[in-house]
Amino acid sequence: MGVHGDGTVGLRPQGDCGRRIWQGWGREGGLMEQDTVARVPEAVARLRRARAGRWAARLALALVLALALWVRLSGLDRPFWDDEIYTVYDASVPVSSILNSTATPLYYLITKGMLLLGQGEALLRMPSVLAGLAGVLALFAATARLAGPAAGLAAALFMALSTYHVFVSQEARFYAVVVFFGLAALCGLIRLCERPSVGAAALLTLGAAGAMLTHLSAVFFVPPLLAAAFAAVVLRRGGRPLFRSAALAALPLVAVAGLALVPFLLSPDRLHSLAVVVGLGPAPDPAKAPQLAQTWHLSAREFFLDYLRRVFLSANTPVEAAVVLVLGVLGLGRTARRRPLVALFFLCVLVAVPLALTWMPARHKWAHRYFVF
Repeated sequence: MGVHGDGTVGLRPQGDCGRRIWQGWGREGGLMEQDTVARVPEAVARLRRARAGRWAARLALALVLALALWVRLSGLDRPFWDDEIYTVYDASVPVSSILNSTATPLYYLITKGMLLLGQGEALLRMPSVLAGLAGVLALFAATARLAGPAAGLAAALFMALSTYHVFVSQEARFYAVVVFFGLAALCGLIRLCERPSVGAAALLTLGAAGAMLTHLSAVFFVPPLLAAAFAAVVLRRGGRPLFRSAALAALPLVAVAGLALVPFLLSPDRLHSLAVVVGLGPAPDPAKAPQLAQTWHLSAREFFLDYLRRVFLSANTPVEAAVVLVLGVLGLGRTARRRPLVALFFLCVLVAVPLALTWMPARHKWAHRYFVF
């Protein structure tokens, strides 16, 4: 210990050995300082490349969204077809009548709001157009979190040009809105698998609830989604007790189930009608309801070859189907390694649920649009 020339007190090497150690430390420190200075330009270059990459990804995403909007606005003023006419008619009644007549009033309420602005075909289809555009953005966000921006852009471009998604985004019906809410809930699930948070749980809850209040076909993917989210919160509970984590994880389940079941609890006839339609209730009198006299079965061939391959993925030839199958398996494998619960959700929605429905003798045709998500 000694006093330096500037009057400060510090350590001073003692003896010849101490001086050699002090001088060696100075030489090593100088080399370390020179090495650090030499690395600064490299770090700055990496930072600039990363920033340029982010801006390039944003520009590419903006171009994909512009393309998606352009193809969805084309031919938007064509005449309504039968189901669209029914939707506009059902939305033209008072709000109280809408709430009393359906368990999924959200899209009808949106259409009723649009009717206040006008009755043109293009105007009334605009909510579906915007929902389709938001769905492309949500798919980018979900895929980018799973596999990076490049994969997100590829998925967004595929959806932007998907013939089927463009079709549902151009009609005054529910399905583009269901897809958007489902993808928003999927983003919440992915975030919960990364790190449970209130924001991720809120996104999951709002997306799942919005889908259930838009169309009952959401029941095909919302329960597996909520189950995967419950498992994600419980498995990543950290130091929290199991009971407390389970209680917190159950909040989205309770919220979504409550919103979905309230309309049926207020009107038990709706639950009976739903049971009849899906084949779980007694068959109605054919003279009173001839449209419910026939029984329909969803076959595995119909779903996997017709709906999934040709309609949703636009893979009409064996080569296209093989390419889609390889890409799907690779993507599912990568997702399983990084987010196994998300991969399990995909398998459940794409395989387990359709196979389970093949055993259900419904009194309404299993149309492909019911599996649009």
